[in-house]
Amino acid sequence: MYEKLKGAIDEIIAAYKEVYADKKITFGEMLTLVTRACATFVKLVESMGEGTGEEKKNAVITAVGTFYDTVIAPMDIPGIPNFVEPIVDQGAKLVVMTVASSAVDALVVIFNKTGWGEETESGQDPQAIKAPVIY
Repeated sequence: MYEKLKGAIDEIIAAYKEVYADKKITFGEMLTLVTRACATFVKLVESMGEGTGEEKKNAVITAVGTFYDTVIAPMDIPGIPNFVEPIVDQGAKLVVMTVASSAVDALVVIFNKTGWGEETESGQDPQAIKAPVIY
């Protein structure tokens, strides 16, 4: 499922990268940013209208991993020397991926209760889907 949505996911990641380029980030800001991206990916994957819940979740988790590597990891972490930062990034990514897994479940519950927004036609080309980027 991730491969079908890769183009749209890459566009979303590019939008976040553009907004947050060249910024320093704290751990709290990183979790907030990842949660917002996760919400965007959940809506995008759900808009496809296909796949099991587990397949959709796996697609979102894969997208979050790509998001972390592309947007978060290149950011400077205040107070962490550059030569130590790659080690910190590995640990932070592990935490982020764990949080993202729980966040997907929580977001699905929230969106099921509050609504998913604009409906899309089943089988619509993933490249044509415009999921809102949640900043």
